[in-house]
Amino acid sequence: HELLQIGGWNISGDFNVSKWDFQTTIETIHNGYNIGELFSWAVSADAKNSTFNIIQIDQGALSLPSREYYLNKTMDDEVIKAFLTFMCDVGVLLGSKYDDIVDQMKDVIEFETRLANVSACSFVNLESIL
Repeated sequence: HELLQIGGWNISGDFNVSKWDFQTTIETIHNGYNIGELFSWAVSADAKNSTFNIIQIDQGALSLPSREYYLNKTMDDEVIKAFLTFMCDVGVLLGSKYDDIVDQMKDVIEFETRLANVSACSFVNLESIL
């Protein structure tokens, strides 16, 4: 049911790309589930002037605990292999066949690896980049 609220997932067979809307998906994930996948945001007091509130925007989290799990790793790494198995097992629980999704899950890991390589380690304050 939750997957259908964000437009489905092609792994579970409930995805229709022509009906999927990126903005609606992001709004549902952020507002309905309080998960900041691609990015997170918060309103808090400005450190320079606490009488003002500011919006703080930060990069989203990776699936593994830290970016170091991805850096300089290959698909033969023990943690990466276990992560791939876990991802495929979840896909199977959602109705897919392991052999049908393993390459797609490898693509997800490769994408997260690219994100880890360009991600920063610190919080980004919107005010600091304006």
